[in-house]
Amino acid sequence: YLAILLGAFATATAPAATVLILREYGVQGEFSATLLMVLALDEALALVIFSFVEPISLITVDPARTLNAINGFLIPATKIISAAGLGLLIGYFSQRYISFDHSKKQKVFLILLTVVGGAALSIALHLSPLIYNLFVGFAFCNFAKRHIGIADLIDTLTMPLYAMFFILAGTKIQITNIFTSSFMLIALIYTGARLIGKIGGASIGARLANAPQSVQKYIGLGLMPQIGVALDLAYVVQRDFAHITNTEVDVAVIIFNIILFTSLFTEISGSAATEYALFRSGEIKEPEEEEPKYSNPLT
Repeated sequence: YLAILLGAFATATAPAATVLILREYGVQGEFSATLLMVLALDEALALVIFSFVEPISLITVDPARTLNAINGFLIPATKIISAAGLGLLIGYFSQRYISFDHSKKQKVFLILLTVVGGAALSIALHLSPLIYNLFVGFAFCNFAKRHIGIADLIDTLTMPLYAMFFILAGTKIQITNIFTSSFMLIALIYTGARLIGKIGGASIGARLANAPQSVQKYIGLGLMPQIGVALDLAYVVQRDFAHITNTEVDVAVIIFNIILFTSLFTEISGSAATEYALFRSGEIKEPEEEEPKYSNPLT
């Protein structure tokens, strides 16, 4: 059960670092457009995979439950579709109302109500608040008939939320567990296997899709960062495994520490790898060295 959970976590990619690099350089090309699309689809796919894998892991570890087609496939699929439908419905009406309101205060209030209130409703209905919010964003982006002007407002709101989120995540780190040989072995194998899967799998997919050579060679380098959705999913595991008492280890603690430990490596190296991929794809031009200007000392 721990192995299949880590496999589901490995599929998640954090788009924030990559998007910030693309914004910083202002690149617009086939490689960067493909990378952004892959990042968006990767988030959705990771949530769907986790929604199927986590119930199976719970059934595997709980002797009182047996795995069958209903609880292993039908119920998770119904919850995914329901969460997506709820997000599309609330997102559609929310963006419609925001588009006719020009007050920044009202827009901020409606955004918070849509995100927090809708997430609370999802939890009350035993649906995924992550999938709900993913499809709220999809509705805002694709259903709006006019520019609703909320990008700057969302950027302002997310900074304190990110800070609080990572403060809470930091409280889950247990130093005594990190520096054990067994933990380091699991973390290193997990990190290496994830990088091989991301870089190799993305390259194979690009070749099968007959993508341009730059995409085939370098698309995987933009998929290395992980922290973000993976931590959200770790909180879900902590909640759902809280009542399981017959496990040999604390699943949530193991996963939290692995995700946070590996993220220190992937966030730093991932940003550098993304810049390298943009340079090699030709969408960022290396600055040309100017010829030194010599002045005539006699004039």
